[in-house]
Amino acid sequence: MSEFYDTLVKIYNHYSGDNSRPLATVALHPQEDLIKHGLLDESIRNFPLRNIKETFGLNYLEFMNLPSYVCEIMTEVAREELKRKATMAQGIQSELEDLNK
Repeated sequence: MSEFYDTLVKIYNHYSGDNSRPLATVALHPQEDLIKHGLLDESIRNFPLRNIKETFGLNYLEFMNLPSYVCEIMTEVAREELKRKATMAQGIQSELEDLNK
């Protein structure tokens, strides 16, 4: 089963016949780096990207002290709010362009 997983996530293709890396199954691979690809990394990157502070008035530590399911909902709401604002700004820009014709 682990050989299938390794092949599926492109860690090492055990079915290729290449035996040059016999410890590939237990080696640390970038795809499995939970620090770089985990939920903490995602939340740190999403906090400024989604304007969570501006949307909810919380700093990062206040946000992270909330239950994870609440953080997920807030992140989704903030994403939707950004999308709504972008659509509104695009509409205003179109109206201004129409006025300048």
